[in-house]
Amino acid sequence: MGSAFNCRRTDIPEQFQSWASAADDMGGAFFAYDVDDIVLANGPGQRLYPDADWTGPVPFDECFWYGLRVGATQDQRIAANPDFHLQTVKAFRSISPAFRFQRRYGGTLFDRHHVRLDARWNAQLWLPVQDERRMSEFTLTPRSTAVDLQRHSVQERALARLMALVDGMGVCVGVVNAAGRMVDYTPSMVSFLSEANGLYLDEHDVLTCTSPPVTERLRASIAQIALGRLPATMVSVPVSGAAPLQVGLLASSPGDPCAIVAVSHSDDSDRFAEILREAYGLTPAEAEVAIQIGAGVQIDEIVAASGRSRHTVKAQVDSAKRKIGADRQHALAHLLTKAAAIVGGLRSAKH
Repeated sequence: MGSAFNCRRTDIPEQFQSWASAADDMGGAFFAYDVDDIVLANGPGQRLYPDADWTGPVPFDECFWYGLRVGATQDQRIAANPDFHLQTVKAFRSISPAFRFQRRYGGTLFDRHHVRLDARWNAQLWLPVQDERRMSEFTLTPRSTAVDLQRHSVQERALARLMALVDGMGVCVGVVNAAGRMVDYTPSMVSFLSEANGLYLDEHDVLTCTSPPVTERLRASIAQIALGRLPATMVSVPVSGAAPLQVGLLASSPGDPCAIVAVSHSDDSDRFAEILREAYGLTPAEAEVAIQIGAGVQIDEIVAASGRSRHTVKAQVDSAKRKIGADRQHALAHLLTKAAAIVGGLRSAKH
């Protein structure tokens, strides 16, 4: 079932129609409103409200009450006073230019984006949340294009593939702020920190060691890196009945006051270039320069070592950044380009 709307409605903004098609590709629901009537809904959106007659406009009230009636709307605050909530939502949607929130519907958590163009036209994009532990950086705005939505979808799929590949290699990666609080992480890091390996998160999600002096040293190192005073370091963390845990710490993006934390229980760092190629479609040369840039190597150094022209190397770096989405601050899609450098540092510390 594709996008559908009343054929007699020729005044629906073309922007909404392009968003609806892009939402189809993303597996998200899209609804375009003329005041309080839904006049455009894509296939996933229609399937959320199967009782509606999608051959013409569908009142928002009808969908609201359907969700409550069948138990798909699972917010107890709404169920406690639905009339008040319905009127509040309609009033807020009519005056707010854009807002974003998360809410479950039918057992699925959706990241909902609302955009208002003018007094008549507003729209909502519902994206299923793939990982409830992290919030996507994408936000729909009146200036967003279908290409923006498609680019976000590609980056999210690439991130999921990359996280799975890195996890499968036994490399745990996380991001902490200057105080040591974990703000992003791969699934394997979550598992690792819960297994009492000498490293864990306290009640405030701050990285902590079983040894207080080592905790102090670890947090001091994190602060130095996050504040730009140190590019990288290793901290040895004692583990009861086992060899010390080598924790790698590297700086994040310029201007991003965070540090990357890496723990490896595998000596295999040879597949990282392959990981970047598989996840982002990088060429071998682009993967190579991405790894080197992630390790802090300057373009001129790559030129001198490779024998390639500066123009060629710069083009490869720019292409790799575009494919990876390297403008995204501490998003893992950007930071994991440094994974090879991290693991390389861990291996160097062992030998």
